[in-house]
Amino acid sequence: MKYIITLSIVLFYVSVLWSQSALEKAKSTDENIDFVGQWKTSGACKSSYISGDHAFITNNNKMEILDITDPTTPNLISETVLNTSLLSEDIFGKGDQIYLANGKMIYQFDISDPANPDSVYAFDAGSFINDLYIVDNSLYVIASYDFYILDISDPDTISQVGKLKLPDASLGLTRFHVDGDYAYIGSWSDGLYVVELNDPTKPVIGGRFLETSYTVFAQGLFAYVADAQYLYLLDITDKVIPEIIARVNSNGTIHDLFVDDKNIYTATNNGLVIYNKEDLSLIASYSIPDVSERVFLLNGFTYLSSNSQGLNILKYNDPTGIKDSEEDHLTFNLEQNYPNPFNPSTTIQYSIPFIARKSSFAQNNNISGKRQSGDRLNNVTLKVYDVLGRAAATLVNEQQQPGNYKIEFNAEGLPSGIYFYRLSVEGNGTNSDYQITKKMTLLK
Repeated sequence: MKYIITLSIVLFYVSVLWSQSALEKAKSTDENIDFVGQWKTSGACKSSYISGDHAFITNNNKMEILDITDPTTPNLISETVLNTSLLSEDIFGKGDQIYLANGKMIYQFDISDPANPDSVYAFDAGSFINDLYIVDNSLYVIASYDFYILDISDPDTISQVGKLKLPDASLGLTRFHVDGDYAYIGSWSDGLYVVELNDPTKPVIGGRFLETSYTVFAQGLFAYVADAQYLYLLDITDKVIPEIIARVNSNGTIHDLFVDDKNIYTATNNGLVIYNKEDLSLIASYSIPDVSERVFLLNGFTYLSSNSQGLNILKYNDPTGIKDSEEDHLTFNLEQNYPNPFNPSTTIQYSIPFIARKSSFAQNNNISGKRQSGDRLNNVTLKVYDVLGRAAATLVNEQQQPGNYKIEFNAEGLPSGIYFYRLSVEGNGTNSDYQITKKMTLLK
C-alpha cells in the first residue's frame, strides 16, 4: 500500500551505526537500577511494544523492529516509514500482528517475518489517537474525545464494534487501561472515567472521579492514577465512589504507569521512578535526559521509551532479596465446584486477598494505607441458595486471613435441583461486600 516504505536492514545498517556509537547513557540515582542497553532513535520514540526477542518501537513517523536477544546490544532488523510527517503515538501487538497509531490512523502490519513487515490494513478513527490496548480479540482505542472498541479477530482487517463519545473531556482524553469488564480512561479536564464493557457494542459510563488524570493502571480492586502533580492509590471496589487510600506528590508529570506484584514503575519527565504499590513510598529512580513517554516490564527488564533517547533497557534489583508472601499476591476468586453435577457432596475452593481498610486520607490529608498487623482478618461468608433465593446452607461465617481455602459441601438433606453458592467478603469497612456467585447442580 502507498502509505509505507520498508527499508532493508542489509543496506540500512551501516548508516545507523553512528547513532548507536555515541549514546547519551542514562544515569542511575539508585545503585539498585542497572543500565542494560539502549537503542537511540533519530527522532521521537514515544512508545514501544516488547514481544519475545523483539522490540517494536516508534521513531517519528517510522516503526523500527529490533532484535533484543542480547538486551545489552539491541540490533535493528527493519524500518518501516509511513507516508506522513506526523509522529506515531503508540504501538501494540498480538501474535503476528502489530498496530501502529499515527495521527487519525491505525496501521496494521503482519510481522511474521520481522525483517519484512507487511502492510495489512489501515483504520481511520476520525480524530487523533493517543493510546491503544489489546485484550484477546479486542483493540481498545482513545482518540481525542472518543473511546473505540475494535474487533481484530480477523487478521486481515479491523472492524468497529462499539464507540463512546466523552464530550465533557474538553481538553481531550489522555491514557487508559482495561481490566476485566471496565476501561479506566484519563482526561485532563474531566478526571477519570470508568466505562462498563459488558456490552461491547454499547459501552457506557459507570463512574467518574478526580478532577484531572493523565494515566492509569487498574489491577483487581485497586487503581493507580496520576495527574500533573500527584500519584494516587484508589480502592475501586465501588466504581462510582472509589476511595483514595494514598496520595504522594510526584514532582512532575507521570506519562505512563506499569504495575507488577510489588511496585509501580512510572515514566516521567526525568526518566524512571519506582514506587511501592502498597503505600506509594519512593523506592528508586533513574534519570534520562529527555521526557520518558512509556514504560513496560517483561522478563525482569524495564523498557523505557524516552523521545530522543530512544528505547532504554533497565533492570531493577530488589535490594531486600525478600519476596512477598504468597498471600500478598492472591486475588479474590471463587472456583467452580467439583464435581458438578454432584451427589451428594462437592468441593468448593476460594481465595481471599489482602483487602485494604478505610484510610484516614479524607480526614487528615496524609498518606495512609500501610498494612498493620491486625489488618489481615476479613469477614467471610459462603452460603448456598436455592433458585428462589432462599438460604439452603451456610458453609462459612467467620473471620479469615488472606489465603486459599477448600470447603466440602454435603447436600444429603437437600432435594435435587440447581443451587447457587455466594462468597462474600467484607474486609474494607464499607457497606458493600466483595461478592462472587456461581451455579451448581445437585443430581440424586
